Amino acid sequence: MSQTSIRGTALQPVSSFQCSSIRSKFDLTAPASELLREIGLQDVRVLQSFSFDNTNKLIHTVGLVQGSRQLLGESRQYTGDERSANGDLVVTRLDLTGAEIGRMYLKGFGHGVQTAAEPSGNSAYLWTETDAVAATDSSGNTSGWGSKLARFKFANGTVLNTSSSQLTKFSPVSGADRTTVAIDPVNSRLAVRYRVSGVFKFSAYDLATSKSGTFTPLASRFHERARPCLDQISEECS
Repeated sequence: MSQTSIRGTALQPVSSFQCSSIRSKFDLTAPASELLREIGLQDVRVLQSFSFDNTNKLIHTVGLVQGSRQLLGESRQYTGDERSANGDLVVTRLDLTGAEIGRMYLKGFGHGVQTAAEPSGNSAYLWTETDAVAATDSSGNTSGWGSKLARFKFANGTVLNTSSSQLTKFSPVSGADRTTVAIDPVNSRLAVRYRVSGVFKFSAYDLATSKSGTFTPLASRFHERARPCLDQISEECS
């Protein structure tokens, strides 16, 4: 099992925010507090992303499937490099104490750059990248990166692939790749990061409208601000 730490900061009320009516924002000047530390996750590879289900008090983490694992329906074990190239992911469900209470596997979905949880009753629908396309970086590392979005209900112990009937797929932006997603649960919005012609962009959408398959941007940012590269191996840094 891999181990990870999750930190947080305070959410403070605010009356308005430039050209947008929202009710709250993160106070980035508040001290960070450690929520979880050295928590074991399903499979031993590094944490890629996580999301909170605040309604059901759950955390969903995403990482790449470890090497030497044989999943249901597979005829052999696959190496870690093969899992990376194919975009095979593992989702671990945790409670707020860090205890693992569920897991599922996603074959051919992507790199796990981001996931989003949409609460539904006592469970949640997850949004992830899907339909991974393999790319090799300058160091010779091959990874699968999602080209579409998928929405599906968490189902403990299941293995999904990109043709599974449980998936609803979306292509918010024609011709885009490296498509990832986040949910703003306060304002019921969907934020999508994607790449077009080698340039990363962001757009925000209404969540309910997006679920119906209609993606009309509420706002877009067309040039990602330059940032330090935290992972010199990842092609995300190129």
